[in-house]
Amino acid sequence: MSYLPSEGPELVITVLDLKATEGMLLQGSHLLSRAENLFKIQDYDGAVEAAQHSIELSIKSLYGLVGLPAPITHFESYKRKGEKEPLEKVAESLQGIPENLMIWLAKTSWIGRMWAWAHNTSVYGCLDIPASKLFDSDDAEIAIKYARTTRLNVITIVEAVKAGKARIKPAVPKK
Repeated sequence: MSYLPSEGPELVITVLDLKATEGMLLQGSHLLSRAENLFKIQDYDGAVEAAQHSIELSIKSLYGLVGLPAPITHFESYKRKGEKEPLEKVAESLQGIPENLMIWLAKTSWIGRMWAWAHNTSVYGCLDIPASKLFDSDDAEIAIKYARTTRLNVITIVEAVKAGKARIKPAVPKK
C-alpha cells in the first residue's frame, strides 16, 4: 500500500514504516503527558527530562518515515562524528514538501539540537549540583512548550506525506 502519488521515482512507505513512525510519535506523546504531569507535582527536572525525551522521539520518528535508521545517540553527539545535523538527511529525502513544512522541519531540527543537552543534565545534574536543584518551573514550562511544538510539527509533516503533499526520494545506494 502506497501513501504517495505515482509520479517520478520515490520511496513507497510501507504500512510497517508508517506504524513504526506513528508508534514512536505515540511514545513521544506519552512522554509529553508525563512531562506535563511531573510539572503539576513540581518535579521540574523530571518534567525537563521527559520533555527532552519527547522531543527526541518525535524527531527520530521522521527517520523511519523516510526509510532511514534513527540515530541511536542523543543529537549533540553528531558533531563529534562529523555527521550531518539532525534531520538534514530527512530533509534531503523529502521532495515537493511545501515551504511552510520545510520551515517547520528546520525549526524542529534546531529544537532537537537545542534541547539535546537537557538529557544528561536533567538526569545527572551539573557541576556536582543535582538536577533537582537546577531546574525550576520556568525551565520545565519552556521544555514542555518546545516538546508540544516539536510533536505538532512532526505530526503535520507525517500527515503531509501520507496525504501525498510531499514525496520521499529513495536513498541513493552507496558505491
